[in-house]
Amino acid sequence: MKKAFILSIVCLLFLGTAFAETESTVPEISLINSEMFGLTSAEKDVWKIESPSEKTVLTATTTQPTIIRTTTQFGKFDVSIKYALSKGGKASLLLKTDPKGLRCLEIPLKDTESMDNLQSVSLTNEQINKTSKYGRGFIGVKLYKGTIRIENIIVKPVLSQKLFNGKDLDNWKTHDVIDAGVNENGELTVKNGNGSLESALRYGDFNLSLDVYVNGEGLNSGVFFRCIPGEKMNGYECQVHFGFLDGDRTKPQDCGTGGIFRRVNARKVIGNDKEWVNVYINAVGNHFAVWVNGEQVSD
Repeated sequence: MKKAFILSIVCLLFLGTAFAETESTVPEISLINSEMFGLTSAEKDVWKIESPSEKTVLTATTTQPTIIRTTTQFGKFDVSIKYALSKGGKASLLLKTDPKGLRCLEIPLKDTESMDNLQSVSLTNEQINKTSKYGRGFIGVKLYKGTIRIENIIVKPVLSQKLFNGKDLDNWKTHDVIDAGVNENGELTVKNGNGSLESALRYGDFNLSLDVYVNGEGLNSGVFFRCIPGEKMNGYECQVHFGFLDGDRTKPQDCGTGGIFRRVNARKVIGNDKEWVNVYINAVGNHFAVWVNGEQVSD
């Protein structure tokens, strides 16, 4: 796969942030939310959210083919869909698709006895790769006819490399960090900043997942990427800041965790100081998307 950028990833850590490298850092992320955030369709009026205050269900009814897909491309992943399809209806799950659904792995979905009879289809990354020759693409659903109700589409990215070994700062460089190390729990800790850690290796398009614990209230931290090697904090920043204004989590303070600093705020603040929070960053070319605890917050 051609790399669009070859730049290093940097973690900017202020005043006591810990990063854990465990199995829990491989997240399950949801593609369905009450605002259809991160999804797009040429037939936007066909696709609707049903009862967002109770259970978020994506629905559509049509007599002409219609596609809804992610705005983010995925490469290696497991996927599952939970849905109901009207009797005689026709629909497919599209994996690694182009925007129009012409080049993809198409998985037919069976119709159901009733719209209350939800069923699931799951595929592992290994199963997908045995069938598909495509490296990456969007994930979508194509409804040819009938009615479909989708309770959720869950994606679990398959990650190939650990950046932190849980023991020491091997393969990391420091910039102005006063106290950086690994504690007795195998967590990467930095305190008494302002400073940063930079990965020794360089990456192009990537998926990055990390668990973050901010040991203070309203502290400012973040993950820099697409960085210029050796230059402190010179890159895009995925913010780590759990503050919000007026008691409203849709009003992030200072961009909000998962926002891309000075470019787009997180659509809402998920998680809190002094608790472990998962952050998953997907970067393909000039498109960046971030999920926090499995919910997409920026695109």
